[in-house]
Amino acid sequence: MKKILSLMLVAILSVCSVAPIYADETKSEIVAELILSAKEKLKINDDEFVFSEYYQSESKAGNRYTLNWESKDKTKSSSINVEIGENKTIYRYNFNDHTKEYGKIKFPVHTDTQALSAAKEFFRTIDSEKLGQVIDEKITYESYENAYVYTAQRAHGTMPVFGNRISIQIDADSLKPTYYYANWDENLTFSEGEIISSEQAVNAYKEKIGYELFYQVVSEDYKDIVRLVYRPKYDETLYIDASSGEALNFEQLYGEESAGGSSNMYGKAEATADSAAARLSDEELAMLDEISKMLSKEKAESTARSVSEFDISSSYTVSGYNIHKDSHGKYTGRISFDLKNDKSDKYGYRNVLIDAKTGEVISFSGYESSDENDSDSALSNEQASALAEKFLKKYYADKFLKMQKKNTFKSQDSGANYQRIENGIRVYNNGASIYADNSKKIRSFSLNWTDAQFPNAADVSGNEKMYEKLFSNNNLRAGYLIAYDNDGKAKTAKAVYKLEENPVLDAKTLQKLNWQLKPEAEEKKPSYTDISGHYAEDAAKKLLAMDIYYPENELRPNDAVTQKDYLKLVATVVFRYEQDDEKAFYNYLVHRGVLTKEEINAEGLVTRIDAIRYLLNALGYGEFAKIPGIFNCPFNDVTEENKGYGAIAAGLKLVNSETDTFYSATNLKRGDSLIIMYNYLTR
Repeated sequence: MKKILSLMLVAILSVCSVAPIYADETKSEIVAELILSAKEKLKINDDEFVFSEYYQSESKAGNRYTLNWESKDKTKSSSINVEIGENKTIYRYNFNDHTKEYGKIKFPVHTDTQALSAAKEFFRTIDSEKLGQVIDEKITYESYENAYVYTAQRAHGTMPVFGNRISIQIDADSLKPTYYYANWDENLTFSEGEIISSEQAVNAYKEKIGYELFYQVVSEDYKDIVRLVYRPKYDETLYIDASSGEALNFEQLYGEESAGGSSNMYGKAEATADSAAARLSDEELAMLDEISKMLSKEKAESTARSVSEFDISSSYTVSGYNIHKDSHGKYTGRISFDLKNDKSDKYGYRNVLIDAKTGEVISFSGYESSDENDSDSALSNEQASALAEKFLKKYYADKFLKMQKKNTFKSQDSGANYQRIENGIRVYNNGASIYADNSKKIRSFSLNWTDAQFPNAADVSGNEKMYEKLFSNNNLRAGYLIAYDNDGKAKTAKAVYKLEENPVLDAKTLQKLNWQLKPEAEEKKPSYTDISGHYAEDAAKKLLAMDIYYPENELRPNDAVTQKDYLKLVATVVFRYEQDDEKAFYNYLVHRGVLTKEEINAEGLVTRIDAIRYLLNALGYGEFAKIPGIFNCPFNDVTEENKGYGAIAAGLKLVNSETDTFYSATNLKRGDSLIIMYNYLTR
C-alpha cells in the first residue's frame, strides 16, 4: 500500500511541477500527502466520491487542513468532510448522508456492544496511539439520530486531561462511522511530581474555596420566593493546585491578568395592555387605580436627571418611556435618553429603570463616544469600591447598611459588587452592582432588592452533611488542566483538583436544585422488578433501552396509569419534550393540541380511548379523526365521536384490531401504555 501511495504522490507532484514559478510547491506536496493519508485511513473510494475543495487554517495546534469530497451520484447527495493536521492526524471526520431521515425515534438494528466494537475499531484505524490514552469510555444510543455515540476522556497516566475528549458516532443500522471528533492538544508538557491526596484536596477545597449558606430569590408567577441554599462561595471557576494545595483560577493558571468588569442591567421585554372592555371587572378597576399612582414620564425624567452621577445633561433628550411588569411582580418604568448634537459626531445614550410605584432608581447603563478618549489607566478595585460606596450611601443609605462586599477570589478592576445580608446570611442575588470607567464615571448600576419574607435558618443541614453530599461520587476529581500561551497554543498541562459538578443544594434536604430552585429530577434508569413473565415485559425492556420508561423500579404494569404519567410518555416519544414543572408541561401540551385546558386532570386516570386520542392528537391526526362519516371503525364499543380515533389506531396497529371490542371506557394499564408506545415505534 505504501508503494502505491508513493507512486500516486509522484504522479500528483509531477502535475504540480508544470505550475507557474510562483506556485507554492511545498504546500501542494503537503496537501497531496494529507489527501492520500485521509483516503487510506477513511477508505474514501474514487468511484464514489470526487474531491471538491480544501481549506487551510491556523490553530493553537498548528496548521490544519479541511478536505471535502462529494458523492459522484447526485441522487445520494452525500459528502465527506475531514479536518487533518500537517502531522497527518485526523481531528474531525463527518459523513453526511442527506437522504437519510432524522428526528424520529427508531429502534436500532444493532446492539450497543456491536456499536462499541465498531467505534473502537474505527478509532484504532484513525489513531491507534490515542486509543491507548483514553479512559471513561461510554456508548449511548441517540434514538432521534438512530446512532450510537462513543465518547472517551483523554488521560495522562490515570488522570483525565480536562477538555480533551474523543467522540465517534456510529450508524445504528449499518455500523458505519458517520462522525469523529478529537479535541486533543498535541505536544503538551505535563506537570510531574507528587500530588496531594484526595482527602487533602477535599480539606483544601473546604478551607480555600468552599460552599456557603445563602438566601436566594426566585420568581414564580410574578412573585418572589426566598429559599435557603448551599452554593459556591465564589462565582469564579476555581481549582485546587494538586501539588501545593492552593486555590487558583484560570488567570493564575495562564499567567494572565483578567481585565475589565461586567455591567448588570435589565433587559425585559416591553409589555402592552389591551384596551379596556365595555365593562371593567373588579381586577381591571384595581389595576387602573394602581396605574393612576404610577410614575409619569415627566417624573421619571426628573428622577433620572436628578442623579448627577448618571451625567444626563441637557444635550440628552428622551427617546422612549415604557412601563412593564418585571418577573418579580413589580411595575418598572424604563426611560431612555439619546445624545443630540448636530455639530459633532458624538454618540451617546442613557437608560434608567425606575420602580414605577416608589420612584426608586433600580438600574442604569450609559455610554458616550467621547469617553473613549479618556485615560487608559484603569481604576483600581479600591478606587472603584470607594466610588461605589459613596454613591450607595448617598442614594441608598438604609439599604447599604445591610450590604457587604461580594466575595471575589480575585478582585475585578473598575467593578464593585455588594450583597444583601439578612439574618447574618448573604442573599445571593440581592444587592447592588456598579461599574465605573477609568474617568470615574458610572457606566452601569443595578439594584436587586426583594420585599419577600426570609425563612428561618435554624434547621439547615449544616456544613458537615453538605460537604459529604458535595464530595460524594468522586465529585472532586484530580486531572490536568491545559494552559495556553498568548498565541493560543497549548503550553502546559497542570495537575489540579476540580469539581465535576458545582450544584446548588437545598439547605435543608441537600437535594440538587435546578435554575428555578426546584429539585432536579434524578436521571437514573429503573430496573423493573415486577415484569418477569408479564405480557408487557418485552416492550418495557426495549423501551427502557431507548430511555423511554416510568421512573420507578416497580412498573406496576397492571395498575391504571394517571394522565400526567401517560402524557409524559407521549411527550417524550412524539415531541422529545421533558418538563418537570407541571404547569409548563400542560401549557405545552395544550398549545400542541394534545388536550384542552378543560381536560387537564393530572392525577386522574386515563381511559383506553382517551389514551389513543391524546397520542393521535400529538401525532397530528386529530383534525382528520374528527371528520364524521369517512372512517370504518372495527370496534363496536367506540362512540360515534371517537370512531375516527379508533379506526386510525387500528390502521396504524397501535392496538389489536383482530377483535371487535376495544374496551374503550376501561382505564388504561401502565403495561398497556408501554405496549401502545412500542407499537407506534414499530408500526
